[in-house]
Amino acid sequence: MILALSLLLSARLSQVSDLLDAAVATPAPELAKEMSAKGRFVADGYEFADEFQADTLVRRKTVSTSIDMLISRGYDAIPYLVSQLSSKEESRLKIGETPDVISVAYEAYDPKFRQPDTEAWAVVTNEFLLKAPQFKHTITRGDVAFFALGQITNRWYGILGGNPSLMLLCSASDHPAVQKSATDDWNSVRSEDLKLSLRNDVIKPDSEARQVFGFERFRTFFPSEAAELAMDCLRTSYGRRPRGEPSASPRSIILELQTVANPALDQECQRILLRTDKQNGYLEEYDTTKYEVLLYLRSRPDFLPICINYAQEMIKKKSDKYGLYKRFIENYGKRKIIR
Repeated sequence: MILALSLLLSARLSQVSDLLDAAVATPAPELAKEMSAKGRFVADGYEFADEFQADTLVRRKTVSTSIDMLISRGYDAIPYLVSQLSSKEESRLKIGETPDVISVAYEAYDPKFRQPDTEAWAVVTNEFLLKAPQFKHTITRGDVAFFALGQITNRWYGILGGNPSLMLLCSASDHPAVQKSATDDWNSVRSEDLKLSLRNDVIKPDSEARQVFGFERFRTFFPSEAAELAMDCLRTSYGRRPRGEPSASPRSIILELQTVANPALDQECQRILLRTDKQNGYLEEYDTTKYEVLLYLRSRPDFLPICINYAQEMIKKKSDKYGLYKRFIENYGKRKIIR
């Protein structure tokens, strides 16, 4: 039994090592695109069915890359990735060599246990950017491992693309303090620890991006428990967006429900529609929440007529400040509703 377990662990380690080898060998443009994802979960298995109408999620059709497959290993990959943070083996990706792109090095760490209302890269101020010299650097194996570790744990490690003309990089292989922080946080983590950390990101997030991206990871690594987490999230938040400025532009948590749809979620979403704005406490924002609830419910059995009637009533009451209910009727209300 012990020998069999040892062989299994050795095989898993070998697979993770091979995937990191392949990720480091990825052509520069592809690696740059992956690592510029900021908090977005690059291994997410879902995408919008139509990029011009972002309301329906379907299984992703694009081919998985080496780094996608590495990240998809989840908890199994964490110990090895931590062990590789100091590696200076070079990839094909070089930054700081394009004149029209400013490259800036910084040192910051997004911790496992976060402080409220703080961002890991708050050190990157406008004053800092103005004084920073152009940073020339070849992305290392340690940097790729750091990025992959952040992708699994819902922490924003590695390259952060501020905009097309700015590249920000915290290189793990260049900063022993960052290596130590990541090792202290994640080296001894168990599967249950990762599950709890991601759950906290969803239930008690510090931003909308943290919440939504955390749910995407939880759904990927712990699929059998994702629907239950979605229900807990709805019951504690009533679909409200977290306070604080989002650091990226994620899909909303309501839209993510499409990937774990079930009758219990249907009923909980219908209860959100019945709540008043006064009960919710976020007046303007709640219009968007209710619209997204309609987008979720419209594809559920027997709910489309209910959704259309609701949107029509909101329009009649002149409670359509942003034209969202009108848009819903235009897109989905052409069928005749039997009253």
